[in-house]
Amino acid sequence: MSRRVALAVLACLAVAHAAEAGRKSKEPATLAELAKRTAPVTGSPIVDAVPAQAAQGYEAFLAIEGADPALRAQALRRLGDLRLAEADAGAAAGDEVTAAGDAARAIEAYQRLLAEQPDYAGTDAVLYQLARAREITGDAAGAMATLDRLVASHSGSAHYAEAQFRRGESFFSAQRYADAERAYGAVLAQDRDTAFHQQSRYKLGWSLFKQSRDEESSAAFLQLLDEVLVADGRLRSVASLSRPEQEISDDALRALAITFAAAEGPATLQLAVARHGATVYESRLYQALGDLYVEKERYQDGAEAYRAFARARPMDREAPPLLVRATEAYAKGGFTSLVL
Repeated sequence: MSRRVALAVLACLAVAHAAEAGRKSKEPATLAELAKRTAPVTGSPIVDAVPAQAAQGYEAFLAIEGADPALRAQALRRLGDLRLAEADAGAAAGDEVTAAGDAARAIEAYQRLLAEQPDYAGTDAVLYQLARAREITGDAAGAMATLDRLVASHSGSAHYAEAQFRRGESFFSAQRYADAERAYGAVLAQDRDTAFHQQSRYKLGWSLFKQSRDEESSAAFLQLLDEVLVADGRLRSVASLSRPEQEISDDALRALAITFAAAEGPATLQLAVARHGATVYESRLYQALGDLYVEKERYQDGAEAYRAFARARPMDREAPPLLVRATEAYAKGGFTSLVL
């Protein structure tokens, strides 16, 4: 560990001290003197050094007795972030052993910070990083407990939506669908612009589906399709959908088709649409149901699903293509007279 790097780290932590009280010392400061100074903590950049060297600089500073608590907190935070960045790099390179070791050191720094500074202003961000570090070490229970603490005490945090989504994913994987439902619902209660809104709507639908709450599940999937397939009140073309949007909408349509097929088919579909309100993608619901029946070799049921839309919306531009599908389904099933 070079004295130059340590001094550079200390300079970053105490950068705001230069203007304090207008005093300028002609004598160079010693490490001990710098450690005892107080200074408002600012968002100064990390020293221009490789992460390992910078981390060693913060560790050297933390070894000094009597350091200012605010500077110690900043050093612990940056040390943890540096070690976690190293862990991320190790994980990306496939070196799980090194990644786990670096993550463990990040955990130690974050835990020391939380213990020394229980009222630290950035506690929510520290908890978020701590949960990530624990996941890298394979401590799923510890990561979940940390996320629980974050959402319980920092509902206004910028990390709240992601923390709830990650909790939902853990609950869903553990088949704790009611808990997953609540976590995804908490994300949806936030601003719709959150990056996790659409995925939470999708997984909420599946959480309800897994609990056999078909009506609520259908409502959630229909709301998702409203958000993905409709723009300015008009149906988006397939070409305008991104690949993730195409996949998530196809999956939602299939989930709805499974729900309708398990009940009374087109009649259940019509009830769901009546509860939800008219949709510009209604033909896709009937097509998904008919396709599911045909896939299961229930050709006559499939044809009837396609024809049900044509009967309900005879003047719709999608009615003729679905009637063609009905004819093809009858042909696959060998219903020659129905084909004619």
